[in-house]
This record gives sequence, structure tokens and C-alpha cells, in this order.
Amino acid sequence: MKKSFLILFLALSVGTPAQKTKDPILLKIGKENVSLSEFEAIYNKNNNIGNQVDLKSPKEYLELFINYKLKVKEAEALGLDTIGLFKRELEGYINQLASPYLVDRNYTEDLVKEAYNRLLEDVRVSHILIRVNENAAPEDTLKAWNRIQQIYKNAINGVDFAQLAKSNSEDPSVAQNAGDVGYFTAFRMVYPFETAAYNTKVGEISIPVRTSFGYHVLKISDKRPAVGEMKAAHIMIKSTADEQLADRKAAEEKINEIYKKALEGEDFEQLARTYSEDQGSAMRGGELPQFGAGRMVPEFEKAAFSIEKDGLISRPVKTQYGWHIIKRIERKKIGSFKEEEAEIRKKVERDRRGEGSRSSLAAKLHKEYNVVEFKENSEIFESLLDSSFFKGQWKAENHAKMKKPVFTLHDKMFGKKKMTFTQGDFAQFLEANSRPQMEMPISILKEKMYRSFIESELIDYEYSILEYKYPEYKALVREYRDGILLFELMDRMVWKKAVSDSAGLEAYYETRKNEFMWDERIDATMYLCSDAENASM
Repeated sequence: MKKSFLILFLALSVGTPAQKTKDPILLKIGKENVSLSEFEAIYNKNNNIGNQVDLKSPKEYLELFINYKLKVKEAEALGLDTIGLFKRELEGYINQLASPYLVDRNYTEDLVKEAYNRLLEDVRVSHILIRVNENAAPEDTLKAWNRIQQIYKNAINGVDFAQLAKSNSEDPSVAQNAGDVGYFTAFRMVYPFETAAYNTKVGEISIPVRTSFGYHVLKISDKRPAVGEMKAAHIMIKSTADEQLADRKAAEEKINEIYKKALEGEDFEQLARTYSEDQGSAMRGGELPQFGAGRMVPEFEKAAFSIEKDGLISRPVKTQYGWHIIKRIERKKIGSFKEEEAEIRKKVERDRRGEGSRSSLAAKLHKEYNVVEFKENSEIFESLLDSSFFKGQWKAENHAKMKKPVFTLHDKMFGKKKMTFTQGDFAQFLEANSRPQMEMPISILKEKMYRSFIESELIDYEYSILEYKYPEYKALVREYRDGILLFELMDRMVWKKAVSDSAGLEAYYETRKNEFMWDERIDATMYLCSDAENASM
């Protein structure tokens, strides 16, 4: 023990981690060997130099560590690690701990940085849309592609883009905006559309881009520094183009009267509650949800972001909905990358762009584990799949015994495993993913599910060897497992027992109450003076 402790102390003193190839056994508890590296990792984590409140030497911490391990062993002896509740709780934590390892972290980091750079700029776009479902039959896809290609050729040859949009676009808003969707920034449009917008120069037309809606051609009208986010309130008097002229003039006169009252100092919130015809915001004193580029009609947005200071109001501004007076409550510009990073990361992970991170990892694992595909053995499923798949009724039972390989993986590093995934495995995967959904051509379905099958199995295999591949992950899982066990042990043997054992609590109090008495105290009033002269007065 002393020798092991000396090795530990020297390792910590020089600040180098224990050698992975030669990890001394620090102590033995029952049949379990506890390594030097396990102790060192926990010591460094819980006793770091930044924690000056209760800094302990390795020798002092070793005693705490031994007591901790003994309690965990007691919990195991009581079978607390076999209880269903414990297993479910631990599984939940393990899934959380594993998730960062089951995506391509470099891919995600690049997306976060890309999104931040895009958030610094707003882009104004017009587009033409030819609709086609993302799972459409090849002939329908080709038809849409030929249409968008002809529109693209006309656009780059100088045909007026707005006129092309009015004549061809299948975006329902084209009748009102001639294809102009206004300004927007990152996360406001589907990712491929956003990427095409930011990668095309002002005045130029993008090559056709496909999204979940169909094919688009984009024309970039302008790019500007991002306006950021705005918190504002407004007073609205409804007025539309199809009203009688007298009604439109009456609305304009009314908004000007309200504007005069606001300039004379009347409370804006009260004016909104009294006069605003936007009932949703009127009850909140005119306050609107926070908005940024592209979330309001252009006239409203331009007027709002032109207000120079918080608390000031705009002149009456006309939109398709009527007249507005806008009050700027607060404007927030884009902060530094460090300030915005956490929120952007959440958006990336929720957005469809983040799905590529998993696929990117699968592509790397495809190479790392020497995957060999036998795609020809998956082709038979084009005849085995039918419309029952889209109703959640397709079954694998008639195909589960098909043994031809679909793909193999060969992990040369961890256990030198070679695994074969058969047609029967693919059939089981298909059944598990058969659910009510929109139909698509069987050939496209088979190919989509085939790729998803390989990706899923590679990620599952990676999950199964995380503890061998990443020592820090293994240590975290062990720490969470032991921590949950320790909590359950203390809850069962101490806290709950103390609550129910009133006689024991009373006896404990009687024998130890003097230990918790206050020392001698004084009841006094304290006065603080700036100098001795004032103190003597």
C-alpha cells in the first residue's frame, strides 16, 4: 500500500497521467482491483487547484476514496445494482454521456461556426419554386428538374426574374411578392436554401437547389450587416387596399391622432390598450414577440429597425394590414462567438442540418471498420417490400432466415472482430421501421432503408465499444454508476431510516445536544464611523 501510494504521490506531483500501458494496482476491495489511474482521475477532478475551499493531499483523499468504494461495494452486496429503477436511471445517464461520441464532433463544430458567421449578415432573396416531394418517383423528379433547368436558363439569359416567378413559381405567396421573400438570416429557412443564399453573390442567380419542398432558383438582391433582434410594441389601426377610400382616410386620420397623443407624452401602453386593433398585442400594451430579419412584413421591419434608441417611437407606417406606430423596447445585436455559441449549438442540434453529423460519423466508421458491402444481396427486397410497409404492417417473419450477407465490418483494433449482417438482419430492421407514413416508390424506399441500416448498425457497434475506445467516457460512466448506488445506499440506510426512527433521533439528540450549543454571545448594536472624531461624539 505504501509503495502504491508513493507512486501515486509522485505521479500527481509531476502532473503526468498514469501510464495506460502499465497502470499500477492501488488497492483491492473484495475481488475488485482499483487502479492508480482511477483514483488519480477522481482526485484531480474533485480536488483541483481551483477548489481552494477544502483542498486535500493525496493521502487525505485516499481515505475518503476508500470509504467511498466500500460504500459502493455495500450497495452491490445489497443488490441495489440489480433493481429496475436503478438500471433505468443509469441507462438514461449513459445515453446522455454517449451522445457526444455518436456524432462527428468536428462536423458539428464547423456547423456552429458557419451558423455564427451567417448570423452576422442578413440576405435578401427572391426565388422560384417547382414543387416535388423529396421521395417522389424518378419520373416526377426528372419532370420537375427539367422545368427548373429551363427556368434557370431563362433567368441567367436576362429574362426578368420577377416575371419568371409570377409565371412559374409554385410558392403560394408569389402572387403577393413576385418571389421576393425579403431579408432573412441563419435558421430562418431550410438549410439547403439558406446555404444557396449565402453562397451566391449579390445580383447573381444560384444554380437549382433541392429542398424538402422541391427545386428552387434563387436571386440575391442584397446582403447587409445583421440587424439582430428587436423587442417592440405597436399600435395598429386596420386598413386594407380593398376598403373604400373614405374608410382608408379615416384610418389614416385616426393613427395620426394617436401618434399626436403619444408625442405629447401619453402612456404608449395605455394608448395601445385603448386604441390598437391588434387584439392579441393590445392587451399586453402593444408588446410583440421578439423578432428579427424576415419575421415581419418588410415595411414594418424597416421602420422598427430604423428607430435609433430604446423607448423612441416611429412615425405612422403603412403595411398591407393597416397603419402602425412602433415603439422600440430593446434591440439586441449579435454578440461575440463565445456569447452566442451555446444557443447556436442548441439550434444546430435541433435543426435538420445537425442530422448530417451522425451520417458524417457513420461515413468515417465505414472506413475505420473496413466495411464491405454486398449490395446485390439487398436488391431482392425491392420485390419483398410492398404498400404494407407504409401502413406499419410489413413483417420480417417470412424473410428472417435469409442468410446472405448485406455487409460486413472488421474492427482490427478492438477485439479484431469481424461481424456479418445478413438479409435477415436487414428484414428485422425494415420491420422495426415500418410505420404509417407517406408512400414513396419501392426502389427509393429500399435504397433509403439500406443506407439507414448500415448507418444504424455502425453507430450501434460504436456505442458498444465506447468504454474501450474512450477511457474518459468509461470513467464517467463508472462515476455516474457508483454515484447513483451511493445515493441509493445512503437513502435506504441513513436518510429514510432517520426519518422513520423517531426514538433513535431523540436518543441521538439527547446524547449530543451540547455539541450544537452556541458559544457565549452578546446582544449589541454596532456603529461604524468614518474617523475617530466622529466616534467620540
